[in-house]
Amino acid sequence: MLTPKLDIGVIGAGNITSMVHLPTLSMLDNARLKFIADIQNPRKLASHYKTEGIEIGDDLTLLPDCDVVLLATPVGARERYIREFAKRGTAIFSEKPFAPDLPSHKRYLELTDKVTCNYMRTCYSSVRQLKKIVSSNIFGQVKGAYISEGGIQGATGIEKDHYRTKVDSSGGGVLMETACHPLSQLTFILADH
Repeated sequence: MLTPKLDIGVIGAGNITSMVHLPTLSMLDNARLKFIADIQNPRKLASHYKTEGIEIGDDLTLLPDCDVVLLATPVGARERYIREFAKRGTAIFSEKPFAPDLPSHKRYLELTDKVTCNYMRTCYSSVRQLKKIVSSNIFGQVKGAYISEGGIQGATGIEKDHYRTKVDSSGGGVLMETACHPLSQLTFILADH
């Protein structure tokens, strides 16, 4: 029996979306990209994936319905999309970090129980293997943990007026967007301890 294809809407057409999310989503047999929406012209990117490109305005009710929506927007701009798709009963997959602060996080979860935020590095083979090693206690009980993010960080190339330099827009800035990955990995690895 054939499973119906899920219609996926993508909101946010930045670098991560174009380099990671869209190539992955376009390879899924049981999914169809219904639209790509952004505040700036997403039509060129959408045409590459043979889907509709929608420039987002103030009225989010004009966005098409879909089964799942990927929110790859700046963290500070996310709430209005969560509110809109929660009203529709649409499943929401949020890029990380999910919310700019704990009160917002709780508020979003009060709107819908059809939301998830995944940190893909927990799916890396090396992270899964490390979890197995730590869980096996082959080296004894964990006495402490240290984690760092990628070593020396050079210039980001981000302009001063970019959303990632504004705490309200980015949910903590470049540091938080980067730091949430190793924190997620550490939490995953040590979940049984």
